[in-house]
Amino acid sequence: GRAQVFAPNGREIERWTGEGNHFGNFLAAVASGRREDLAADVLEGHVSAALCHTANVSHRLGEQRTASEITSAVSGNPLLEQFVGSMLEHLRANEIDVDRPVVTLGPSLEFDVAGEQFTNNEAANDYLRREDRQPFAVPQVA
Repeated sequence: GRAQVFAPNGREIERWTGEGNHFGNFLAAVASGRREDLAADVLEGHVSAALCHTANVSHRLGEQRTASEITSAVSGNPLLEQFVGSMLEHLRANEIDVDRPVVTLGPSLEFDVAGEQFTNNEAANDYLRREDRQPFAVPQVA
């Protein structure tokens, strides 16, 4: 129900608290066996997690670049330009030399929702599964 952001020196910068206990709600719904007890459909959690995992895959496939290289790469996409500009401003304000290649730029990934595969980067698909730990193996269904 809460999140915190810390400065490199360990000083708390900001704190957020959320409404409700999402984990507790999920466990209660599992216990009751009633899907309608969920605060949000399970698909919401799946999509949210998939977006985070996609960003992580892109980051793992990326390479460190300079601020000018990253700015050039997102040129023409107003939303990305805004977010990258804000991120670089934040890093500079915290004395990170972004004129050196210290920020990772990952590839833009396209995802086929139905097939649950990346369509434009085969190497990205290697990150979609790992070897399951026994006895928690998930059976593969064709």
